[in-house]
Amino acid sequence: MKKTAYFKPIIFIFLIVLFSSSFIYLQGYRLSPMKAAEAALEMNDNIQKFGEVKRDWGNVLLLKTSKGLKTALVMKQGLLWHCNSTIYFFDDAMKNDLVKTVGWESFSSDNSKQITVLAVENNDPNVKVIKAGTGSDIQSKSISLGVTVIFTWDKMIQSSNLNPVAFDKSDSPVYKYQYNPKDSSSIHLDELKWYPVNNQ
Repeated sequence: MKKTAYFKPIIFIFLIVLFSSSFIYLQGYRLSPMKAAEAALEMNDNIQKFGEVKRDWGNVLLLKTSKGLKTALVMKQGLLWHCNSTIYFFDDAMKNDLVKTVGWESFSSDNSKQITVLAVENNDPNVKVIKAGTGSDIQSKSISLGVTVIFTWDKMIQSSNLNPVAFDKSDSPVYKYQYNPKDSSSIHLDELKWYPVNNQ
């Protein structure tokens, strides 16, 4: 009788831990940022990380998947990680573009947890510099052919205030990241991309 009474609380505790762990797992919590992102994307295929921005409270992951480019915001919660948001790109709409936005996140939960990330890939040999931001937040980065640059601000900035522009070696604008300049009457998300300046 004593032995049975001893094991009952142990079994009860074991069941609580088992059910709690299962619930946490089903909610997408994982031990690493990448595993948390994979759980949120619900993909079984190979997901490749081509960029990452780390903060003490969370990471922004730039990912290549079989279903296109994704950006995942993964936040740290105790010893675990959880993917709070995933951004998808209209890959078919920009597959032939020479300059592409391949990563984007703008997030704020409070003053200590804010971030904006913009990743740009360049396949135009004429493009030498990318500038983005407004006022004191403007950043300028040199970029080579076939390279991706990542802009990071520790604050939330709306996409309409970033004004990304690609310049050539003479500092003349070559591309602007914007909605279709030839159709300003309507806004379509799949038309937000880099447009050649000389075609506007």
